[in-house]
Amino acid sequence: MQNGIKHLGNLMKDGSHFLTDFKRCMYGIDDETEFEEAWSRLLAKYNVHENTWLQSTYSIKEKWVACYMKKTFMLGMRSTQLSESVNSDIKSCMKPDLNIMQFLKHFERVLEDKRYNELRCEFELLI
Repeated sequence: MQNGIKHLGNLMKDGSHFLTDFKRCMYGIDDETEFEEAWSRLLAKYNVHENTWLQSTYSIKEKWVACYMKKTFMLGMRSTQLSESVNSDIKSCMKPDLNIMQFLKHFERVLEDKRYNELRCEFELLI
């Protein structure tokens, strides 16, 4: 969303509803066909078919559109939150003087913790 505002801020001026329509495409649609239709309407309504940022963003829609990610278990986080969470976990246990083996051990521990949390959440859903 922050990148969208940065790259598309000019479309959000003077009472425009672009941001509302864009957010709806991102978070408010549960069906892939409905998303495709809403995306096409968004491009047509704001005449942004040629916008390169929107084109590249659309090409990776499986990573950010809610309806494409609904079959992926992510502990209630969006894809960017997952990567930020892993980055934070790795940084918290890293030191600049670690050799590659120490780094890999830390990295493996972070992954094991993430996997354990995922299994625990899945188990709790079954109870």
